[in-house]
Amino acid sequence: MAINIQPIPRTTDPNEINSWFLGVYRKIKEAANWTWAGLDFSGSNITSIVTRNHNDLQGLNNGDFQHLTAAQLSALGSLTHNCLLGLNVGDYQHLTSAQLTGLTGGGITALHSHFSSSNIRSISSSGDILTTDAYLLCDCSGGVITLTLPDPSTASHEVVIIKTEASVNAVSFSGYNINGDAGMQITAQYECFRLVPGSGEYYNAK
Repeated sequence: MAINIQPIPRTTDPNEINSWFLGVYRKIKEAANWTWAGLDFSGSNITSIVTRNHNDLQGLNNGDFQHLTAAQLSALGSLTHNCLLGLNVGDYQHLTSAQLTGLTGGGITALHSHFSSSNIRSISSSGDILTTDAYLLCDCSGGVITLTLPDPSTASHEVVIIKTEASVNAVSFSGYNINGDAGMQITAQYECFRLVPGSGEYYNAK
């Protein structure tokens, strides 16, 4: 004798679905040891409880959860670097080996090299700012230091100039204006200029 089972509710409400399963459970319990195969699912969209298999589940794709065929799973298992090149979201970027080499070889490494300790120079007399200078520590206790600025159109990076002592002597600049001023000076101990090359002059970005 078949058990009369109400069709499964067409809803995503877990309370209604749980209520349906509870009703099925009670009917089976009342009928003693009735097998699932003996249930009448006419009118419902469940075609087979007992013989369900992988292929019966391929339509269960919802949001982040996707049900795959064996072929699809195999394709995922053989993912290569190039398969991921489109995965660029916000701060996370997937790079080719050539792009990474460009960053570590000519970009980031070069920048790191420029601002390393070997590019810190201490001076106590006037002279040119060199293309290799990143930081100039100026000791003016022996007199005014005048620094000659290189052509800003050929300068590739900023340079930081610091006056390290408290004498009345200043660090002055020649060659090009700073912030439109030809007479800019560093006069106080520990004062610094961070000079960024611009169009025909330098900008103090301290």
